[in-house]
Order: sequence, then C-alpha cells, then structure tokens
Amino acid sequence: MAVDQAGSMRGSLYRVTHVAMTAFCRPEYLTQTLDSWSNVRGDWDLHLAIDPHQTQHLNESQAVRHGHGYTINSRRHGVLSNVWHNLDRAFQDHEFVVVAEDDVLVAEDIIEMFDWANHEYAADPEILLVNGAQLWWGLPEGDDQNHVVRRVKRFSATSWATWRDRWEGTLREGWDHDYSKNGWDWWVGKELIREGPWWTIAPSRSRSQHIGVRGAHMRPHMYHESQAKTFVSDPDPGRWEED
Repeated sequence: MAVDQAGSMRGSLYRVTHVAMTAFCRPEYLTQTLDSWSNVRGDWDLHLAIDPHQTQHLNESQAVRHGHGYTINSRRHGVLSNVWHNLDRAFQDHEFVVVAEDDVLVAEDIIEMFDWANHEYAADPEILLVNGAQLWWGLPEGDDQNHVVRRVKRFSATSWATWRDRWEGTLREGWDHDYSKNGWDWWVGKELIREGPWWTIAPSRSRSQHIGVRGAHMRPHMYHESQAKTFVSDPDPGRWEED
C-alpha cells in the first residue's frame, strides 16, 4: 500500500500478537481507546492506519504519545477498505492478527485471551476467527466464567482476530469494498458464519466495549445494541478453557 507518511516509535520488532487498528476522524474516541490499550498485559504491538482528514494530526499525535506504529493513508479508504488494507499489510509479516477499532475499549487481558486462542484454534478447520466481544447472551454467574470461551455462530466486528490462511483463503478476496454485500461485517457475520460453514470463538465475558455513539454505521438510537453487557475491564489472570 502506498503511503504519504509513516512513523513508528517501536521500530520493526514483531511481537507475539500484532494489533491492526483503523482510525478515521474521531480523535476523541481514539484517545480513550489507546488509553485502554496502554493497560493491556502481554507481548504485543499495534499499528494504526489513519485515513486522511483535517483531524489526522490529532490521531497521529495519539499514536506517537502511546508509542505505536502508524500509517497515514495516501488517500481516504473509508470504513470498508481501510480495514482491508491494514490487514493485508499486517499479514505480510504476521501469521495471526488482531483487528481493533478506534472507538472500542479493551480489557487488560484481551491479548492473553487472543494469544491463548491463537495457539488453541490455529489448526482447527472449523474456526474462522476469534471474537473479542460478546453481545449475545447474558452475564454469566461466578468468577469461574471469567476465562471461558464458547464455539458460536456469531461475529462482532468491534474486536476480533484471525489467521493468515483464513485471510488469504477466504476473507481477502471476498471482502466487500462497495456495500454490494451490505458491508464486509455483514458478509462475514451472515454469509460466512451464521448461514455458512464457519464457526467462531467468543468469551463468556466480553473483552471489549464499543463507545462510538456516532460513526459511519452508528446512530445514537442504535448505540445500546452495540453494548456488551458482560464487559469486564480488569480481570485477574486465569486459565482459559472452552465450555
């Protein structure tokens, strides 16, 4: 991908888990989001793909302040294609990539969960991706549910992770860049997962929380539907297992 500007405070070190985040024209959300990422435990790095906008310098300064790599796109890709370009960049160097948004807070152990799931499900032919959010069933009782995941036919685009072979074999070529499939998230969730052959992994307690009241696909009256009622921000370390 051609770029106008690029910068990094972390150099070219590739860590256990790579996070590919997209940012648009909402620096007020990005500030909160990156603050939450600053508390995340584990061995990881983050690269921010910033669409050009009059507020891009604010997004860039946040990336620098937190020590993350960043790219300012040579043109505005928009909400559909910016994610695709950032993923395609990431999979040039990484086998497993976490997809993050600029308006989604995360739990302190989200990388611990993704890292465990990477090793647990990388060779599982049924699993397309791992969800960071859980929006589909109620709050589980007891701390023993803090580190439990389920195999589900659900998908949340707010935070997720997948592998290079799934990207190259399924997601990359079918990606929706023009809403011909009602958006890439709808295509993944409906055609590939709910009505398709793939399954996903989701935590019983959500490891991410959407905070974007406004956005390309979000209006205030829809906001409550994107809230994870089971979100836990600072759980103690624990042993992950599938229910």
